[in-house]
Amino acid sequence: MAGSADIFLPGPQCGSPQGCPRYPKYDLRGTDQNRSTTIIYGSGNVVGEDYTDQVTVAGLTATNQGLLSLTQAVGFDTANAGGLLGMGFTSLARSGFTTYFENLIAQGKVATEEFAFYLGREASGTARNSTLTLGGRDTSKFTGNITQVPVIEQGYWQVALDSVQVNGFSAPFTSGQAAIDTGTTVVLAPTAAAYGIFAFIPGAFPIPLASDSAQTIFAYPCDIAAEWIPAIQFAGTSFVIDPNDFNFGVLTQDFADFVGNETLSDLVLNFVEPMCVAAIIGADIEPTENLYVVWDAFLKNWYSIFNYANAGGQPSVSFAKAV
Repeated sequence: MAGSADIFLPGPQCGSPQGCPRYPKYDLRGTDQNRSTTIIYGSGNVVGEDYTDQVTVAGLTATNQGLLSLTQAVGFDTANAGGLLGMGFTSLARSGFTTYFENLIAQGKVATEEFAFYLGREASGTARNSTLTLGGRDTSKFTGNITQVPVIEQGYWQVALDSVQVNGFSAPFTSGQAAIDTGTTVVLAPTAAAYGIFAFIPGAFPIPLASDSAQTIFAYPCDIAAEWIPAIQFAGTSFVIDPNDFNFGVLTQDFADFVGNETLSDLVLNFVEPMCVAAIIGADIEPTENLYVVWDAFLKNWYSIFNYANAGGQPSVSFAKAV
C-alpha cells in the first residue's frame, strides 16, 4: 500500500472482538520498544505495540525493521489480509520507523531503488496475476512507452496532475496534485473537479448522500461510449481509465436504499436505461493542494513504477500500459 508507511500485523491480543479475525498472529519474537502507536486511516484505525524484528518479503529481508503488533483494529475486519505493508515514504510513518523498502535500500538488499505494481482485473481474467516487484520492474507486465512523473512532495507518492480530460477536452477545475496509491478501488477527486468532470459526461448526475457525508458519488449511463470515459493527464500524457474499472456497479434500488436517499430510490424505478455508479468520487482531502488520490480504478490499466532516484536524483512515479 503506497498510501501508508507503517507495517502492522495482528498481535496475539487482537482477536475477532478487537477487530482482528485473521490468522496467523505476530509471535512477539522481536524486540519490544515499550511504546504504542495509533494510526487513523480513511477506512478505520489501528492501535499496536511497537516492535523491531526481521521482515522478509519475497526473499528480501530487512533487519531491525519496525512494525506494529496490533491490539485493536477498526474497519479492517472484512479485509482479505490481516496486516499491511506500507510503501509510502518514511516521513509518512506514524510510528516513526523507517519503511521496509527504504531499509532494504539502506541495507543494500536491492539492486535498483524501485518497486512496481501490476494490478489485474476480474473482467479481464487477470485478477490472480497481480504482482508487487521489489527492486526492479517486471517487463512482462507492461508494453509501450514509460512516462516518468517527478514526485513533488514526499510522504505519499505525490505528483502533479495536469488535468482530467473527457472526450479530448480538459474539464474545469481539474489541475492539482495526486497521491498515487494502491489502497482501494476508486479515484478520489476534489469535489469541484469531480463536478467539472461529470458535467462533461452526457447523462451523468451526482448522487446526494447523507447530510454529514464529505463525499459525492456520481452516476452515468452504463452503455456510454468509451470516449466519454475520463482520462487523467500526467506530465503532458493522457492516461485513460478502462471502462471496466470506471464502472463501480449498476445503480439499483438497493443501493439507493443503502445510502438512505428516498428521492434516488424513486428515480431508479423510472430509469429508461441502466445507470452505473462511477469509480471517481468527489471528496476534499486537502483543498489547498487540490489533492486527488488515484487508486486501483486507474492503476489496473497502467503499470506503476515507484523509483527513489531516477528523476534527476529525485523520486518519481512512472506509468506504462499494463498488459
